[in-house]
Amino acid sequence: MEDYQKFLDSDRVDSIRELLEKFDRRNIPSGIDEISRNNEMMFLSFDWENQEIRFSLKVQENLKIQLYHQTMQIPLSDVRHICKESKITATSQVGSLLSYLKSLTCSKKLIINKAVELLESVVLDQVSEVRHVDFIIEQLKLAFTTLKQRRYSQGLLTSCLQWKNCSPTLYKHLVKEDLICLPWPGHLTRLSQAFNLDTGIANSSRKYLLNRVPELTSNENKIIIDL
Repeated sequence: MEDYQKFLDSDRVDSIRELLEKFDRRNIPSGIDEISRNNEMMFLSFDWENQEIRFSLKVQENLKIQLYHQTMQIPLSDVRHICKESKITATSQVGSLLSYLKSLTCSKKLIINKAVELLESVVLDQVSEVRHVDFIIEQLKLAFTTLKQRRYSQGLLTSCLQWKNCSPTLYKHLVKEDLICLPWPGHLTRLSQAFNLDTGIANSSRKYLLNRVPELTSNENKIIIDL
């Protein structure tokens, strides 16, 4: 137990300088190069045949980390089993992160996240363009989310309620075809029971306001509520 505690103490780092001094370069997997500059450490694997970076790990001066697979940034939540604090606290974590990167394949999640990131970075001039791109982004996110975890935007829910009201049969067909991610008809029915589609006001609130109208004073009546 005493030896284990000694190992933990020797493995722990609190600064980039301490990491530079303590890190054993023999723990770097083959095919990975280290670059140290301006109180930062960079580890990268380069594909010489295709002239591109396979993956990289950057340790900043404050020991915060950034990981990339090719050009796609890896969410820190994916390596929480290695770095709980999203920063280096022990020299052994560097070797573990590099081994993780080396074994990583380009998953669907990474590709979709990169696609969403690129679409969100596009600067659009026309309102119609913004609506189209926002719809595509939402559909990409929904397509790779389980049914129970899906959260639909207010704009999509409003459109779906209108489509369902126009043609319930056609809407059911669209949901069944599963070409685009839409909320189930039952979910929309529950929403329409809670809210008035014309005003967006909860039905209970609408009834209260209607009952209050006759009690308004002459001055209050100057405010016209369109119900």
